[in-house]
Amino acid sequence: MSVIRGVTVTIILSFMLLTTASGVFIYLISGYPNPEVESFQINSNDTGEELIANVEASVRNIGGEGEVRVEVRSLNERDAVIDSRAQTVFMAQNETRVFSETFNADDADNIGLAVFAPGRPQVIRDESELFERIER
Repeated sequence: MSVIRGVTVTIILSFMLLTTASGVFIYLISGYPNPEVESFQINSNDTGEELIANVEASVRNIGGEGEVRVEVRSLNERDAVIDSRAQTVFMAQNETRVFSETFNADDADNIGLAVFAPGRPQVIRDESELFERIER
């Protein structure tokens, strides 16, 4: 009987430890900003000599208060960044802001948007391509 009681108590304590740890994790993550793009529009104006792209993005912070960084990027055909304009603002929870930028671009289709929270802890992953394999 004491073995069954010991196993039952161990299972219950393990479950309590797991739920407490997951609750603490959710609490810590919910305190950081979580920006989300609501809309992203590009209007271009060709003057004959140059192409002017007017970019407007609406960003909403669905997380906690903190800094949010918005980068509007002009890209080339290989998706490499040619020009980048960034704005970092402090946003409250459930706040929505509109960010506007103007570019002299070669192609209005090659405009990108990156939105992130610099202070938020993130998993670091290296997704760079392998350019040269070293063989021994």
